[in-house]
Order: sequence, then structure tokens, then C-alpha cells
Amino acid sequence: MATRKGLTAWLNVQKRTYVGNATSVRDYRVQLRGSRSVLLFGLYLIVLIGVAMTIYNQSEGTAISIAEAQQKLHSFYETVMILLGVVVSLVTPALAATAVVTERQRRSLDLIFSAPVTPKYYLVGKALAGFRYTWMLLVLALPITAACVVLGGATWSDVLVSFTLLSFQGLVLMSIGLLISTLATKAVSAVVWTYVAVAAYLGLTGIASYTVFTNLLDHQPDNQTFLLDLSPFFVVSGAPTSTTIGTLVFPNWVAACLICLAATKILLLGAGTVLDPSNSKLVRSLRIHGLVYVTAIAGVAGISLARFWNDSPIYTGPVAVLLSMPLVIVVPHLTAYAREGARRHRPNGLCNFRRMLDGTPAGALPYLLSLVVLLSLSITAGAALTGAHIRWVESGSSFVYLLAFWTLMWSLGRATSAYLNDLKLARILQVVSFLALVVVPLPLLAVFAQYDNSDTGWYVWILRPMTAMQGENALPLAYAFACAVGAGLITWWSEVRLGKRFETLSTGTVDRGLVEQLPIPNHLNGSATSAKLEDAEIRLSSR
Repeated sequence: MATRKGLTAWLNVQKRTYVGNATSVRDYRVQLRGSRSVLLFGLYLIVLIGVAMTIYNQSEGTAISIAEAQQKLHSFYETVMILLGVVVSLVTPALAATAVVTERQRRSLDLIFSAPVTPKYYLVGKALAGFRYTWMLLVLALPITAACVVLGGATWSDVLVSFTLLSFQGLVLMSIGLLISTLATKAVSAVVWTYVAVAAYLGLTGIASYTVFTNLLDHQPDNQTFLLDLSPFFVVSGAPTSTTIGTLVFPNWVAACLICLAATKILLLGAGTVLDPSNSKLVRSLRIHGLVYVTAIAGVAGISLARFWNDSPIYTGPVAVLLSMPLVIVVPHLTAYAREGARRHRPNGLCNFRRMLDGTPAGALPYLLSLVVLLSLSITAGAALTGAHIRWVESGSSFVYLLAFWTLMWSLGRATSAYLNDLKLARILQVVSFLALVVVPLPLLAVFAQYDNSDTGWYVWILRPMTAMQGENALPLAYAFACAVGAGLITWWSEVRLGKRFETLSTGTVDRGLVEQLPIPNHLNGSATSAKLEDAEIRLSSR
């Protein structure tokens, strides 16, 4: 009985969140308020029809065969869908980029959460409102796509599947905008960083889709992967494709939509933890989702390796190093800490496995290493299950290097936090440190190191083990040793620095180096140093 009541309550909460969401209704009405929306939709239709007519007139020809006419009509339909992909990629991020930051600037966000509104309810409402708007843009394009169907360039099923893919891809782009909108403090910076992130996402998915379409699978519709359906510019090519597993045939567009929903969920979870940093349930859910997603992505990557390389030897270690690089976006939020601000960002120890999922700094290293271990094991398991020939020695040494490398990145986060005592600046400096270690080109270092000009290998580049193949078994292990030693030294220094800070607070003595970071009171007219020292002594005595 208790289980049934709990299930009923959960279903009621989900219904309230996804059906008749008040935030969604309000935002949707705001989007369509006044005559501006009518004018924008009218201009959108005029531009869309004009571009479509221009493309169609250019594709007309005389004395052509039926096959050539059919090919031109299909090209016309493909161009129209690419145009819709551009529209969705430009409009949907704008719907979410300022959705949260503007309410924070108007100081209405606290008023919203003073009511019985959870971050999930609020963010899902924002996403649903933008999802409706995206479908309005697609439905308004029906006259053009209907002409493509009537002329024989496509079928209604092709149009429906393509529209579905575009709408779910727009949902991911809106989720990116919502996440950045919760992090930003100004509307302009939110818009700028949203489009930067969207451009990066479109670039990665576009490269993956183009690579699959042109080079790897020879345009076989029944031998494609869902990667082709993740880019809004390849929906026409990806809509009819499928993947055959044994005797079962799975449409790739279904897998792509599920992946978009999964990406949307974890992005909204991240935004929710920013809005409500004290919500331990949200933080725990976000970290568990991260572990599950990394495992799934790495497993699919391992299967793809075996599929693409056929009987060739597979070096899963270097590929795991490559797949782990996006963690640079996550690591600063895991490792950086500060004594002020949200409680879960305050230092509470160096390493504690029991705090791996609670979002505190003590659980950063266990969680990070868990991500790396799951990534390595899953990519190897995925390749092994398909019968691939794995080079175990090279892959194993690269995995050891991978653990040491991310431990070094974690130690940099501890060091920047201990030195700056500012959460935002510590995260920025950690990213800068990562780029300094990874992106420094070899020509700059050639002044200090001897190397063979005929060899393109970057021997002094910290990611050199990514290219470790046969004959270089010891190279990743040597790099792992160097990273481990560096991580140990940096961690020791950061803990000493942090200990001095706490000693200063507990003994009541004033550290002149730390005093420089204190603001000068307006009522003091003496020298800057004496003013800061006096203010520091007042603060310490009050504590």
C-alpha cells in the first residue's frame, strides 16, 4: 500500500511538471505576446519561401532524364532541411540564453523559488516553452516541405522524422543555453557564451556526422550509426538509416532522440545544481548520471572502434585519453573550493571516498578517478565484446598515464584554490593551467629541447602518450611517473598553503600576503597597507 501511494505521488509530481507547467505556459505566452511575434513569423516565412524559390529556380533544367530530375528534387529538399537546421541552431539557443539571468537581474528568481517551485519544475517549464516554439517554426515551414513531397523530392515520413530530429536537437541547444544562463551574471555574456558552446557542439557533431557519412561506412543506409543523426545539418541523410544488431534492425533516429533526451536531462540537472547548490539530492543525481553516461559513451566508442578498424589491432588506451579530454570542462567545478559562498564548495578534506557523490571538494579526486576508470574499462569491454584484437600492453600503460594525468589536473585545482581563495578565479586559472600544459605548441618548446625536425611527434607535449603505439610501451609509464610526482608536489604545496590560512584564522595573527586581498574600508585614509592590516586585525579579533 505504501509503495502504491509513493508511486501515485511520484506520478502526480511528474504530471504536474510536464503537463500544464506554469513556467512553460507563462513563457510561451510571453513569446507570442503582441504583434512582434506575428511580424517575426511573417518575415521568417517570406525569407524561407524566397530562399526556397531561388534554390528551386537554380535547380531547374531542360531536357533532363527522370533520374536527374529526381536527384535535383531530392537535393532541393535536402537544402530546405539544412536551412531549417540553421534556423533551429540560431533561434533555439536565443530562447534560453537569457531565460534565467534576466530574472536574476530583475530579482524575481528568489520570488519564484519562495513558492513551492523546484529547480526541476522551473527548468523543465523553460525547456518545454522553447520546445513548443521550435515546433511552431517547423510547422510554419510545412508549405515548403509539402511542395517537396508533392514534387517527389521526399515522402511525408521523411519530413516527419526530419522534423522530429530537428526538434530534439533544438531541445539540446536550449538546454545548453539554460545551463549557461544559470552560470552567467549578465545577459550579454550569457548570449555570447551560449553561442560559443553551441558552435562547439555543432562543430563536434558535424565533424562526427560528416566523417561517418563520407569516409567510414560507404553510404550504406543499413550500416550507419546514430552519429549521423546528431547534427541538425545531416537530418536528411540520417533519417532513413538504421543499425543492424544481430537480426534486429533499429532506426537510428530513435536512438538519436533518446540520446538528445539524455543530454538534455544531464544539462538541466547541472543547471538545477547551480540554482539550488544546497540540494544534495540534485548533486547526487547529477554525479550518478555522469558515471552512467561516461560508461555508456565509452562502451559505444569501444564497439565503434572494433567496427571501424575491423581486424586491425586496437589501442584503446590512447583513444580513452582522447575521450577524456572533455573532462577539462568538468574538473574545475569538481576540484576548486573557497571558504566563502555555498557550503558544499568549502574545503572539507583532501580525499574521502564516502563524499564522492555529495559534491564537496573532499570527494573530487575519488569521483574523478572513478570517471577515468569507468571510461577505460568500458571502452576496453566494448571493443573486447565485439571480438577486437586489443593491444593490452600499450593500452594498459596508457590507462596508467590517464589516471596520473587527471590526478595532476586535480592537484592544479587544489593549488589554484589554495592560492586565490576565490572560486571563480580558481576555476579560470585551472583551465588556463590545463591549456598551458596541453596546447603549448612544439615550436615554442623547441628553443629549449632538441628534437628531430623530420619527426612530427611532440615529444615534450604532455599528451604525447595519446600516440603511444608499438615500440613505445614505456613512454606512457614515464609520463605517468612525471605526472604523479608533479601532482604530489603541487598537492603538498597547496595543503601547506591551506594550512597556513586556517592557522592564521585560528591564532588571530595577520598574514601580510593574505591581507593584500582584503578591501580597504572607505573611512580609512591612511596608507593602503596599514589600512588593510588594521581591517584584517579587526576581522580576526571579531572571529
